[in-house]
Amino acid sequence: MVKINLKGNEFEVKFVTGSANRYADLFRNKIIFHLRKIGVHQDFIKLKEEPSPLVKKGVEVFWYLNGSRCYYSYDRQARYVGNLQVVSKLIEIEASNILDKSKTMEEFIFDFKEDSELVEKRKEAREYLNLDENEKDMLIIDKQYKTMAKDAHPDMPNGSTEKFKKLNEAHKILKKELE
Repeated sequence: MVKINLKGNEFEVKFVTGSANRYADLFRNKIIFHLRKIGVHQDFIKLKEEPSPLVKKGVEVFWYLNGSRCYYSYDRQARYVGNLQVVSKLIEIEASNILDKSKTMEEFIFDFKEDSELVEKRKEAREYLNLDENEKDMLIIDKQYKTMAKDAHPDMPNGSTEKFKKLNEAHKILKKELE
């Protein structure tokens, strides 16, 4: 079992072994099932599928709820099916929180809402941090941030408050995406 902490939820996952294709289908169906339980129409759920669930690839889920575009991505596990399993569990917990009224629909939407400019801001943040446009490894992002922070800090000869603020904002945007 692995302990995972996402969006303020701590849970344990025992990653599946064996029939990865079957489990990937199961986890995709669970994500759709739990989003539907809280009122998301199936036609408004987009889950990027991966034909080979054993590859190293993250999961992205988009959905529309009460006029808001929501999004979540996760890629910290070694395989697509493992990432899908984590997202499935997170969505299940979040949906249960709404149904048992420990979380309001507004709080849920706020936690997952994505404004239309955010995609562009993420791209700009990765460019500013000199990262690959698809980089989602928080360890690499944090390392690059710390390296750049040494030069951008206002106490350093080449640093300034403006550079440091811009660096912190770029880091915050990517950190929020990958929480």
